[in-house]
Amino acid sequence: MLDARDVLTRWTAPSPQQDALRRDYLAHLEAHPDGLWREGPPVHLTASCFVLDDAFEHALLCLHGKGRFWVQCGGHLEPGDRTLAEAAVREAREESGLTRLALLSGG
Repeated sequence: MLDARDVLTRWTAPSPQQDALRRDYLAHLEAHPDGLWREGPPVHLTASCFVLDDAFEHALLCLHGKGRFWVQCGGHLEPGDRTLAEAAVREAREESGLTRLALLSGG
C-alpha cells in the first residue's frame, strides 16, 4: 500500500487552511479505502511533482489531456507504485520523456 496516510499524517501544514485540507484528505482515505485509485471514487488522490532544470530557474509543464490546461507532471497512482514520491517520478518520466530525473525532497 502506498504511504499516503503516513505522508499526510507526518506533514506539518503551513497554515490552518492547509491543515484543514490535510485532515479532509485523511478523512477521505479513511472513508474510502480505494481513494488512491482511478477505479475508486470520483475524488481520489494523485501524485505530482515539479520538474526543474539544474539551476532551478525553469519548470516543465504538461498540457492536461482532458482539462486542456498547463500543470506540473503527475497523474494517477498505479498498483506497482510503492510510495507517492515514486508514483510522481514515474508520472514525470512518462509525461516528459525524460529518463534521468532525480527526486529532491523538501521534507
